[in-house]
Amino acid sequence: MREVHRQIITKKLRGGGGKAPLVLESLYGSPLVTVKELSKELGLSYSNANALVDRLCDLEILKEITGQRRNRIFTYESYLSLFKEQENVP
Repeated sequence: MREVHRQIITKKLRGGGGKAPLVLESLYGSPLVTVKELSKELGLSYSNANALVDRLCDLEILKEITGQRRNRIFTYESYLSLFKEQENVP
């Protein structure tokens, strides 16, 4: 899954995705993120981090889970679903 998402980012986002591959790697350690957290972690302005998150949502790598306009939380659902599947295995 990691390599597939890395390839999607590289192919679909201009310039190889800029900092998007760094976001992808950080999601494996923390699959729930906010724009503010990513902004701080990557040294990006809030607006640039927000644009990056929007692009990752468009690629269906991230999913917004709060339904709010502010203080949104995003999840790396495909990664988390791996653990959900394991919980259902006897």
